[in-house]
Amino acid sequence: MKKTLVFLIAILVCAHSAFAQTASVNITSPVSQTVVTGIVPISASFTGLGGSYSNLIIDGNPYAWSYTSPLTYNWYTTGLAWNTAHRMTANVYSSANVLLASSPLITVYYLGPVAAPSPSPSPTPSPSPTPTSTPTPTVSLSFSSDASNAYYTLSYTSSPTFTPTFFRLFFDTDLNALTGYQIDFIGADYAIVNGVLYKYAGTGGSWAWTTVGNLTYTNTNNVANWTVPRSDIGNPNTVNLFGNDYDSAGNNYYTPNLTQVVPSVSSLTLIDADTNQPISQFNPLANGATINLATLPTQNLTIRANTSPTTVGSVVFDLLEANYWNTVNASPYELCGSAPCANLDVGLHSLNSAPYTGSNGTGSAGTPMSISFSVISPTPTPAPTPTPSPSPTPSPLPSGVPTPPAIPPLPALKSPITVGPGTHGVVGNGVTDDTAAWQTLLTASDVIVQAGTYAIAGSLYIPTGRNIQCQTGATFFDTQSHGTKMFRIGDPNGPVTSLGNNSISGCTFEGTNVPTGPPTNYALMDDGGSDYSQLLWIQTGYGWHINNILIYNNTFQNGQGEELITFSPCGTGRTGVYCNNGVPGTEGPSNIFVYNNTFHHGGQPELHLNGGQNIRVTQNIFYDNGAYSEEDPGTNQVMTGIFYDHNSFITGAYGACPNYSGSLAVGCAPNVNVGVFASCMGVDHFAADGSGCWMENNTISGTTQFSPGGSPGQLAIGNTSCFPGFKPGNYYGNVVTGGAYIRTGC
Repeated sequence: MKKTLVFLIAILVCAHSAFAQTASVNITSPVSQTVVTGIVPISASFTGLGGSYSNLIIDGNPYAWSYTSPLTYNWYTTGLAWNTAHRMTANVYSSANVLLASSPLITVYYLGPVAAPSPSPSPTPSPSPTPTSTPTPTVSLSFSSDASNAYYTLSYTSSPTFTPTFFRLFFDTDLNALTGYQIDFIGADYAIVNGVLYKYAGTGGSWAWTTVGNLTYTNTNNVANWTVPRSDIGNPNTVNLFGNDYDSAGNNYYTPNLTQVVPSVSSLTLIDADTNQPISQFNPLANGATINLATLPTQNLTIRANTSPTTVGSVVFDLLEANYWNTVNASPYELCGSAPCANLDVGLHSLNSAPYTGSNGTGSAGTPMSISFSVISPTPTPAPTPTPSPSPTPSPLPSGVPTPPAIPPLPALKSPITVGPGTHGVVGNGVTDDTAAWQTLLTASDVIVQAGTYAIAGSLYIPTGRNIQCQTGATFFDTQSHGTKMFRIGDPNGPVTSLGNNSISGCTFEGTNVPTGPPTNYALMDDGGSDYSQLLWIQTGYGWHINNILIYNNTFQNGQGEELITFSPCGTGRTGVYCNNGVPGTEGPSNIFVYNNTFHHGGQPELHLNGGQNIRVTQNIFYDNGAYSEEDPGTNQVMTGIFYDHNSFITGAYGACPNYSGSLAVGCAPNVNVGVFASCMGVDHFAADGSGCWMENNTISGTTQFSPGGSPGQLAIGNTSCFPGFKPGNYYGNVVTGGAYIRTGC
């Protein structure tokens, strides 16, 4: 089980820095965290400069003054809230009313009076300094979060005007008061001073810190705001916090305690819906799992989100391929409530589960979990037959139907470097650009990528022979919306050391094309015209060749342009020495395997083969967009040995953008969209040659909610009568269902 981190935050707002003091003060009795009843005798000793005096602050209110040590006071607790903690501290001042030192804060717990004492007036201090007009600050705290950041807001008001000099926040992330900087009953492992985050570097409670970095920080109109990357302080989930400030006279004021929770989905579990018990081999349900219904105790299934803490406001489930959205407000948080899920049928599935602090997906968003998994049907063992009949002779395949190339195994990693947020120069907060750090790492070695969101604002070249293996939760985020290629294998302007022999597995590649929801109208997505971005670009040509690439078990989503593309600038219409004269098998990317990936909501075709040979696309899910091959007019890329087999092309409620003729419309209008699209050779039917493409045993399904009557998904075959010289692809065993159709027109 994922350990929940609880950290306390003490917020100190002071008008004068207390980083160096020449005086001391300490409350000698009672001892902190004493349980008290009735009248409480309080004593504080202090030292300081000549003429110094001390005062006692209880629950933010001044109670006593003294020019001699010790300061003593009998605190009459009649009228106080029972069973409640009360805080007190003492301050020492110079004769000029300058705060010199403050005692550690102590807490006493008041259970109630033993007997109701007769109130006595507080003693009048003699002599008492004549206080000047001092402000009376009122401080309030609030907190929110999302999957990446925590957001703190401190509002302060006073009359007359009070402008603090310092804001300080102290974080205890290991829950050990004996480690870190000891203050206010915590051992602070991190501290914030104004807009800078520090990590404790001292011993024995000494004041020593190293700088972690600058934070997003504002302080205007009596409101201070901080944005703290959660990964910078250890990704805590539960936060207990309180605040206090000092006014110009040294008076100390406190806010009530506040507890905030950043929920997370720590794991997912496959549930037997008949018994409502976990199925042990899928507890947890791992990313990439295969669920064989034949091995389970029941066919009635659901999926439970396990949260930290165990009770959250709500969990929002999105089972993408089934277009099923459900919000659960009470534990247990199960995909289909208490009923078995009718949507967990045979096929590939992608599930996102997002926790929130409020009901119905409101409040602060927590840390979600997204996985892909497959369900396969039972394969019963046939009963033995004493005298088996001769096996029938199978019907021959149509003449000329080739066998797709076998999927190669993932290669073993070579001396990999394990990289996570905050290691090897990588920030991993989803905002700070990590391009340079990742390029250095990829140039050096194979990599294992730990969970985190890595912002990429430029392009990363994957060297020859490099392998990338991601752990669950590892996301590369393309922060640019136009004209970039986040990952490149081969490029005429790139290093000649990027020539293939690569594998990429288990990663999430994400773009900026994220509309708001739910439910999401993906027809509002902007493909950016001709200057769009790609998440993974594979290109050959100009005298060099890209070969042998395995793209396995990844997630591509919200791409601003294509999410995965192969490209060659050479073909039968553009040969020349730099294009190897268009010789098939040498001028385009070859031996490319795209296996068991999930593609979501690309602004351009999610998978686009624009040149290449010996490419197999198998057992992938394409959701609300599609995949197809294309030759460019005037170039006529050589494309042979292209296989699309056993993929699912699924139209969700909102589909893709309209006018799908090789590219999408720029800025789709609301309520006008089309279904998912699959084709060997697009619909730009000039003299393109699709005869080297085979589309076999795929499923194309669904219609959109919008457009007149709903717009269907389509398997576009084309027609040789449309354009002279056009050659369609080869289509066998494909299933078109759920409103989708086969398009044979021009």
